[in-house]
Amino acid sequence: MPMQPKPLSRKIYEKAKELEIHAINLEFYRGYGEGNLEVICDRKEKNVPMTYKEIGEFNAEIEDWAWSVYEYEGERDGVDYGDGILYDLAKNEVTASEWYTVQEEPPAETTELQVVDD
Repeated sequence: MPMQPKPLSRKIYEKAKELEIHAINLEFYRGYGEGNLEVICDRKEKNVPMTYKEIGEFNAEIEDWAWSVYEYEGERDGVDYGDGILYDLAKNEVTASEWYTVQEEPPAETTELQVVDD
């Protein structure tokens, strides 16, 4: 079951709109005994200039907020997994998703045992 989306901080919402960011994607994933988070901001138009430093600072602000409202553990039976929360500011929608890996084994192949002289 995907994570339940939390309401977006008004401060982050207003700053994102000001910077012409149309979507904020939070990608939570399992790490080595701890949860990890990647923040991705999508901008359709780039009329408002942003330096790499400003982008990094805003992503860090979003990450700090996300960790204050979401709980995410890194332990789960050794299976790779993740959750995504997409805040679509253009459509005023939030989408929650999840992914995980599944081990599949092909059918075993059996042949007749052969014995050779040494």
